[in-house]
Amino acid sequence: MSISRTTRIAVLGAPLILVAGALAAPRNPAGHLLASEYKAGAAIEVLMESSSTMELLASRVERDGEVMEAPTTGAGSSDSWSATWTDKLEAVEDNRPTALLRTFGEVAGSRGGRDGAVDMESPFDEAVVRLTVEGEEVTATAVEGSDLPQEQLDTLTVLHPLEGLLPGGEVDVEGTFEVRGEALEEALGLRMSRTLFAPPARAQAEGGEGRGRGGRGGRGGRGMRQSAEMFAGLEWELEGKLVAVEEGIARIAIEGEGNASRTNQMGGGESNTEIAAEVKGELLFHLAERRVVSFEAKLEAQVEQSSTFTRGESSGSMETSLAGTLEVSVGVARTAAAD
Repeated sequence: MSISRTTRIAVLGAPLILVAGALAAPRNPAGHLLASEYKAGAAIEVLMESSSTMELLASRVERDGEVMEAPTTGAGSSDSWSATWTDKLEAVEDNRPTALLRTFGEVAGSRGGRDGAVDMESPFDEAVVRLTVEGEEVTATAVEGSDLPQEQLDTLTVLHPLEGLLPGGEVDVEGTFEVRGEALEEALGLRMSRTLFAPPARAQAEGGEGRGRGGRGGRGGRGMRQSAEMFAGLEWELEGKLVAVEEGIARIAIEGEGNASRTNQMGGGESNTEIAAEVKGELLFHLAERRVVSFEAKLEAQVEQSSTFTRGESSGSMETSLAGTLEVSVGVARTAAAD
């Protein structure tokens, strides 16, 4: 089983082939049950695609009271990455997977900037990982010769990245529910990008050895970490709304605003960053099969940065305004558990 781009588009359109199963969805006058169901033996395949941009809108640099030449307006960077993986559920307790085998397909990305585009590779490309759960502790181990950094393995979770967007209960059409910021960041792939592409500090600490296949994790993280971190850790106010049920597919809107104010002390100075973001997305859920079908979202952000510095008798400041975007598409397919 695999999800191609063509298949993903078809799934988003809720094709007529789903109607027969959807008609069997239970109808509850109190609302529609928006909660996933997990069964041992089932296989869940995920395709996640992400692209982001950061564009410089305005800048001003001053040194010792004199205005200096500033970076060129319109300059910026862009990141994109995609990953596929399949979870074979080996054990499920209380509707939660407790043991699974995760097989990654292609995992790759690219970063574009002033110096052109650079391919981003990941040690998880075609890797195989076993995940087990005991209590609240998740243990991840690489199998079949996959050479993976344990620090990255330890960030993997047993649930797919869209699970947290569901309310887990019944919701009427036009009904609303709260969505946690952590769940949105998971669905946007912010944690997954940090897992799949090693941060540069980790790559440097490993000294070029043991970074996965040929040290590729270090190269991958150098670009991907920077774009992902800009949008991570915002304070979100989010709402989910069951907009409609069409042919057994629940259409759920996910919208909200996020903000952050960050201050960093650096040698001889201080930097401040203010971020204001807005996100709009749509989650599709199959009522009869009790599973997520897809999620598409776009985040738009305004970023204001300022910094001051003092070096000996010299002092200066810099101010920049940037516009950022993040677009994510996730498709989920599932094969039924064997009887």
